[in-house]
Amino acid sequence: MQTLERTRASTWRRLLAVAAALDLAAIAVIGVVLRDTEAMVYAAVLAVAIALLALRSGIAGVVMIGILGFNTAAWMVPAALKNLVDREQVLDVMIPASLAAISLTGAIAAVASVVRRAHPQADARAVRIVAQVALAVLVLTAGAALIQSDGSPILAGDQVVGMHSARFDPSSITVNAGTVALGVTNEDLFWHTFSIDELDIEVGLATGGERRVTFTAPAGTYTYYCAVPGHRQLGMTGTLVVR
Repeated sequence: MQTLERTRASTWRRLLAVAAALDLAAIAVIGVVLRDTEAMVYAAVLAVAIALLALRSGIAGVVMIGILGFNTAAWMVPAALKNLVDREQVLDVMIPASLAAISLTGAIAAVASVVRRAHPQADARAVRIVAQVALAVLVLTAGAALIQSDGSPILAGDQVVGMHSARFDPSSITVNAGTVALGVTNEDLFWHTFSIDELDIEVGLATGGERRVTFTAPAGTYTYYCAVPGHRQLGMTGTLVVR
């Protein structure tokens, strides 16, 4: 009985380890390719969690991976849906969708690994179902993304404000008073916003997102910033001069 219990628990643990390894590889590669500091820090934290799996019972690693998995899914599920609805490019839909599916699979496996230690009720079939559902969601999302994909909403001649490595580029722009049109892009893995309190502007962008923002602004100097908690404190701000 004890051997059977260990086998069933280890089945969930193996799924957890595989999902965590895939998450780590994906986030690390994306962080390096995009030169996204936030993503690379997140990958480092996940690597520590995976290392903790090898210590004693590994429960600290299980819990940590579970928390990180639910957190990643909480950011990536809305990101995939938003990019799909906004008709972003297929890759910009599939990156958050893939991370959401992998992270949620790992989070479920983490919960099951803890619960089944005391009540071993899950077997290899349940593990396969979880993995198959994640794969099916990815296939369906890819198909929908191919159908929905559209061109960039930003027009030629628009000034573009990019979000990269939790910074705005450029950090200062100058426009003429009246109707203003700006292109805003997010080149990072995680969400950002383009927010200007005085003009009642707050545009949320998932990874790879592009928006064209139009508004009327009187002459003056305004601060644009990212409203995601902690990002403004990290220096994700810029200055809009309207003359």
